[in-house]
Amino acid sequence: MVDLIKRSVKNFNFFNIILIVVIFVSFSSGLYVFWKYWDNFNLYGLSSSTEAWGQFGDYIGGLLNPILSFFSIVLLCVTLNASFRLGARQTFESILFELIRLHRENLFSLEVRYEDEKKVGRECFLEYLDEISFRYKLLTDDTRSENERLVHACEDFFNEIKNKSGLGHYYRNLYLIYKHIDESFSIKQSEKIKYAKIVRAQISSLETDILMLNCITEKGASFCKYIERYSLLQEIGLENLIRVGVSENTLLSLYSKKAYHDN
Repeated sequence: MVDLIKRSVKNFNFFNIILIVVIFVSFSSGLYVFWKYWDNFNLYGLSSSTEAWGQFGDYIGGLLNPILSFFSIVLLCVTLNASFRLGARQTFESILFELIRLHRENLFSLEVRYEDEKKVGRECFLEYLDEISFRYKLLTDDTRSENERLVHACEDFFNEIKNKSGLGHYYRNLYLIYKHIDESFSIKQSEKIKYAKIVRAQISSLETDILMLNCITEKGASFCKYIERYSLLQEIGLENLIRVGVSENTLLSLYSKKAYHDN
């Protein structure tokens, strides 16, 4: 019974409230009009004249019709607004799921080629991580801080790979997905978080690792706000990231705590 009441309250939307207000005001206005008329003319009793009853009908209609017309307009506006919001939500979801479909296509189009083998899709991300590790350990100045060396290695890697792989396109589309969710006016903030989690569930741990490293570069910096707003680093694989050669403390200091846990 309690659950039923909670569901009923949850489904009790603005349209229901307006409808109840219209019924209440119309009913109470009608009673008031009848009472006012009777209070003033009851001494004369009930008339048997059709002309008098016609005048009485004009009196009732003249008072109630403007009120009912006003609330009819209000209900029409509410209905149009609800229809608009429903259409906007359907458009939002249509675009979102099309972007998710493109995301999957981009993922499985990734490849890393060697002389004797080829890595495809999610297999590529471990290769990307190893490449960043190589650059961090051998191609950066070890007199600098871990943070500076990691940023340098990532900048070097992503600037080089953008012309050799679809990885740049993969992350640009992922960025567009979260931008689409975040900027939508047709859904509430709680619903934005729900949709963000749906997308997050499509991303593997290794993909999240490379996303984390991509967004510390200059070109990936615009993605940072979505990483922290929607806690996109919940699924990072620290055991894989530490292979790069960077300490866990340095890795976790790259973003605020809300990036790693749901708010």
